[in-house]
Amino acid sequence: MPDLLNRLHQLKMVLAGLILTAIGVGFIVVANQLEPAHSLSVVPFNELGGILVGAGILGIWIDQLFRREQDAADEHRLRSILKDEAPAMRDAVLEAFAANHHDLKRVSTPQTLDKIITNSLALRLDDQDFASDLFTDIRRQAIEAPERWNEAALSIDLASLGDTGTQNDYFIATVRWEYITTPHWNQRRFVCLSDRREYAELTATKTNTSAWFFKPDQNHQANDRAAFELLQFTVDGRDRPIRRTSRKTYQAYSVD
Repeated sequence: MPDLLNRLHQLKMVLAGLILTAIGVGFIVVANQLEPAHSLSVVPFNELGGILVGAGILGIWIDQLFRREQDAADEHRLRSILKDEAPAMRDAVLEAFAANHHDLKRVSTPQTLDKIITNSLALRLDDQDFASDLFTDIRRQAIEAPERWNEAALSIDLASLGDTGTQNDYFIATVRWEYITTPHWNQRRFVCLSDRREYAELTATKTNTSAWFFKPDQNHQANDRAAFELLQFTVDGRDRPIRRTSRKTYQAYSVD
């Protein structure tokens, strides 16, 4: 765009010079055609024509000469200002972003924000790798999470079954989550499975399914209620119906 404006300015100067030159030549021609006794002969057409021709030709040359010098001077002045004021401008931008996150959001993309956060953590922790790993975990758990749980409370009760007379002794783990959220899905699913690949796929994606892995043994399989069971699911203190399905190495519970 600056180059186009410069070209337009040059074109306007050339046209103006040509028009002045043409008018000057016209005055000179008129002066040569007039008879000495003509009433218009008192008008100095020759002098006016010479002035206009000189202004048209010299004006273009003078403008080009001084414009180049003016452009060089302006560029030098701008570089000096940027060099002298760059620290102050940088500090002002950083202070504005720190004081008002809406300004940072307005001028940055999510990718840029991720880089800014990671670099800021690296400066604060003095460890680029640790900062990158830390923010990756935060982004996966908080930013990319479809649901945000508030006032979350987790309790785990362990109860021993005593000596079962087998090589493997068992205990009962009762896990209870309680939290406040705006549901992202209309249904929640809980699965227990013994396929590590399927378990990894379920835990790697953000879905409405919570996966539990159970390593089968001679007494229990992943589809046994003794291995896993969803006992209760409440919404606003009201119990919701629980549906159960199972197959050879898998069992699932779903709640609307």
